[in-house]
Amino acid sequence: MAYFDKYGVKFSDDRKTLIRCPKDFKGKYIIPNSVTSIGGYAFSDCSGMTSVTIPNSVTSIGNQAFFGCSGLTSVTIPNSVTSIGGSAFWCCSGLTSVTIPNSVTSIGDGAFSDCSGLTSVTIPNSVTSIGKNAFNNCSGLTSVTIPNSVTSIGWCAFSDCSGLTTINVSNDNPNYIAKDGVLFNKQLTTLIQYPARKQGAYAIPNSVTSIGKSTFKGCSSLTSVTIPNSVTSIGGSAFEGCSGLTSVTIPNSVTSIGWWAFSDCSGLTSVTIPNSVTSIGERAFSGCRNLKEIFVPFGQEERFCQTEGLRKFAEIIRKTSIKRNEQLRLREAEEQRRMQEQQMQEMLQDSILFFDTETTGKPFNYKAPVTDLYNWPRLLQLAWIMADKDGNVLKKKSVIIKPDGFSIPAESVAVHGITTERAQREGLPLNDVLEEFATDLSLAEHIVGHNIDFDQHIVGAELCRLGMDFNVLMDKPCTCTMKTTTKFCAIPNPNTYFGGYKWPSLQELYQKLFGHEFSDAHDALADITATKECFFELKRRGIIKN
Repeated sequence: MAYFDKYGVKFSDDRKTLIRCPKDFKGKYIIPNSVTSIGGYAFSDCSGMTSVTIPNSVTSIGNQAFFGCSGLTSVTIPNSVTSIGGSAFWCCSGLTSVTIPNSVTSIGDGAFSDCSGLTSVTIPNSVTSIGKNAFNNCSGLTSVTIPNSVTSIGWCAFSDCSGLTTINVSNDNPNYIAKDGVLFNKQLTTLIQYPARKQGAYAIPNSVTSIGKSTFKGCSSLTSVTIPNSVTSIGGSAFEGCSGLTSVTIPNSVTSIGWWAFSDCSGLTSVTIPNSVTSIGERAFSGCRNLKEIFVPFGQEERFCQTEGLRKFAEIIRKTSIKRNEQLRLREAEEQRRMQEQQMQEMLQDSILFFDTETTGKPFNYKAPVTDLYNWPRLLQLAWIMADKDGNVLKKKSVIIKPDGFSIPAESVAVHGITTERAQREGLPLNDVLEEFATDLSLAEHIVGHNIDFDQHIVGAELCRLGMDFNVLMDKPCTCTMKTTTKFCAIPNPNTYFGGYKWPSLQELYQKLFGHEFSDAHDALADITATKECFFELKRRGIIKN
């Protein structure tokens, strides 16, 4: 037989067990002193109940005893209670505080799960076990202190507590420890719970071998995580809902990734999975809608495409592999280019730099300083050759300059044939050309040109216009094949007033040395090629000593 009180609450015949309260009950309820046990589901879904008084006679609270009592705002559990059953207060969303007495030794699975209004809870020294999901999704909970008496904490005990900033553990607890507010086992080998509200990046200690179930679940403020090589397994739902994560690299020590491990990591765009991983649980990356790259080891693409948790991402794995192969090819090509460039620089060290210019005209004053930018015409073509001391060509370059803020006069076009239209079409930016020239100049031992003073001032003025150092050009040891061969060519000065010999043109010097003219004069590359040939012939004859 059963007994019913005036509210329709059902008890056992001896009135020691409260069996069931009607779901439509509203207001406050005082449990009679005769009751020693609150049965399972006793007040389940009594959403209209606002408070309950539990007498000192009660020793146990059954499974789901107050499940869904959303109107309940506070509960005082008397000192007679020794156990709180599984899901006892699950979904009591209005519950803001609860006092657990020193008599309680165990808190059941899901006991306070989804108590979103719960802001604080004190776990007494009498408690030895906290069940799985015991305080799961208690979003109002900001901190938790675990006493030294607790020897067992179930998985997900404090997961999805979005307001939780720190977890504290008594220093003399034999089984657990908190490090920087993060919960571990005493040996720091298992990471049990990371507080969901903790922000920024996190580096998991090198001692950790296992990341437990739901360890980082709901940690939306976690922006990056470093997983050390000591970790061998990542538990189910370990990083579920970590929407702030953008990339994850799983170390080569990990062999298993659990179900839902990275599900709903909506910010995740890139994942690197090593060859060591042999199992990936179902839906491990479910809801990762922005995942664009999944890196797996070369040659292992199809194996991972067939893995349980990655089958839906097979196309991404294949595309990532193709993209990575192309990136590696480009990196190898760039490395090869750098090596060749380094080898070239080693070859060019202490070389001879020959250079020549074509310009927009003549200066007003040949003796004006480089810094008189109005005086010096603009550079249109720059050609240079770098050769070793035996005359072997190491580098040859000829560049037309793209006009920037100026046009080329017709009288200059008549000399070298470079029109404004051609220069705009074929030319390169002055800054790019002079940066390369300056690099080569810095490697050269000395420079050579025919009427080199003019070419130095033309290039020097352009360096000055760009705010680059022109002194390295003006101060570099140089040889002018025009001035050093005046007596050798012995061409009478047409101006009899000055008498003596005139400076030979490059064509005149070439004719003197080789018995014929060179072609394409007034092209900077042709001119500087002829200058180089003249220089080494003059050296061979002993006319130039350096």
